[in-house]
Amino acid sequence: MLNLAPLGVNRTKGDSFDALKQARESIGTGLFEVAAPELGAHQSKIVVVPDLAYDECVKRGQNCFGFKWIANDVMEHDAIDRDRRGGCRGMPCPDGECPDPCFCSERMGNICM
Repeated sequence: MLNLAPLGVNRTKGDSFDALKQARESIGTGLFEVAAPELGAHQSKIVVVPDLAYDECVKRGQNCFGFKWIANDVMEHDAIDRDRRGGCRGMPCPDGECPDPCFCSERMGNICM
């Protein structure tokens, strides 16, 4: 039997929850913070997965350090991909939130990734 770790930290923001309330079957993009041993000891990275329902994002986030779901109504995958290349890394996020499409990593010292 698969033993699932406790749920990762959910960083989904209010505007995506609002979109979810409007249409329960909303689709969006999941951001998942996972271990990155190829980057060095105690490092992590963000894996971006398009076309996910919120419930599926939560399930996939169970074995991650954290996750964030961004509704397509808030930001389409192409815009997420483009804006993430524009630079999320290194901005401080002391309140635990980064602007979409960035991800706040508690594990890495409250910085955006």
